[in-house]
Amino acid sequence: MTSKASILFLAFCTLFYSITASAQTTFPAVHAISDIIEPITLKADITHLKLTDYFKQPKQIDSITFSKGIKYLWNKKDNIITVTAQEELKPVAEMRLWVKGTAYCVVLKKALKTDKPDPGRPVINTSRLGRGSFTISVNYSRSPFSIACYWQNLKLGKGFIKRVNEEMMITIPDEAQKMKRTYIRIYANDDVSRSNDILIPLEYGEVVNDPKQIGPMYTQRYMDSVRLKEHIPANIDACEALFGDKNFDTIALWLRQSADRYGSHYSATNIKFGTDRSFMFSDPGDHSIWLHEASDDRLLMLMALAAAIPGTGLDSLALKGFSAPADKRYEVALSQLMKLRTDYIALSYGETDVAAKGDIMMIKRSYFSQTVLFVFNKSKEKQSIETGLELANFRSVFGHITSGGKVELPPLSFEVLIK
Repeated sequence: MTSKASILFLAFCTLFYSITASAQTTFPAVHAISDIIEPITLKADITHLKLTDYFKQPKQIDSITFSKGIKYLWNKKDNIITVTAQEELKPVAEMRLWVKGTAYCVVLKKALKTDKPDPGRPVINTSRLGRGSFTISVNYSRSPFSIACYWQNLKLGKGFIKRVNEEMMITIPDEAQKMKRTYIRIYANDDVSRSNDILIPLEYGEVVNDPKQIGPMYTQRYMDSVRLKEHIPANIDACEALFGDKNFDTIALWLRQSADRYGSHYSATNIKFGTDRSFMFSDPGDHSIWLHEASDDRLLMLMALAAAIPGTGLDSLALKGFSAPADKRYEVALSQLMKLRTDYIALSYGETDVAAKGDIMMIKRSYFSQTVLFVFNKSKEKQSIETGLELANFRSVFGHITSGGKVELPPLSFEVLIK
């Protein structure tokens, strides 16, 4: 689903010490900031940051430092920092709020010059679980690259990250064992673009691998911290693609843009799911009878798309309101999709990989050894879709035929495959 990029560990080793500068090797007994500070996407010109968004009492802050490539002005009276990004700023940077010798890091994302996804960007993947640690891989095609790892809002020092064969092992701080729920976040970037972000939930210092440990509101506290008044998500409606004449390439682009801007685990998104059923079931603009009669099948695909995407997704959608009482397909499909969100942690955390071409789209969600693959066919023809995966070890949720790496889908249908 994505081109294979080389893993250049020589470049990683030469950069390792510089990228962990000013990182933590010891941790305070009580954190000055308890909630995770979400990343901030800087504007192309000037960005105003309110310190009261991070500290109830900003007077606690002893000093503030930034990554190279940022000019700033600190208005201590109004507790506002005016930030200007310079040309040399990397795609991922930091603002460090110092309190009693500890730097609480705010991840800063540089405004990119184009909304088009970069196929050569670094990609982080979760790999294996260990006791008190886990491993990741970083695939990239350009060097040099940088990687940053945070426990809560504290950047982990070089002693917590080391190379193990062709992977990197992240050691979880012992201090995490004292707290029920904490998180590790990982970012990477080269000189041109930034990677996907990884969010790893911990329970008393061990990686959460069972969704029952999370509950239905698994990341609500984390996601609710997004300041929507600053972000103003675009009103892009998935119904326009599924019920209109847009192809899946459009949805794939929306998903990639949303993940880059808001991160992979926020409820904020530039995609919305319309609730006007009359729009879905009215005659389309081209008056195609086929499109009108196929609205029920498109509605089922809309449900599946809501279950597949990162964030709160299906958990926060009132899709039951769309169900046609006379057709049990809705009740059965919705129940199955809701169960997937409850049973598989890969739909809450980990990586999201989207591939689309015309009327075909695949969304792969991965979290360590678990993979959930959604495959969509929007066309009015049966399609034999090559997934690029060996499907012998995958289970089909909706019963469509798989062979080798292919899945056979009827017109206007979808499948969910689980490993």
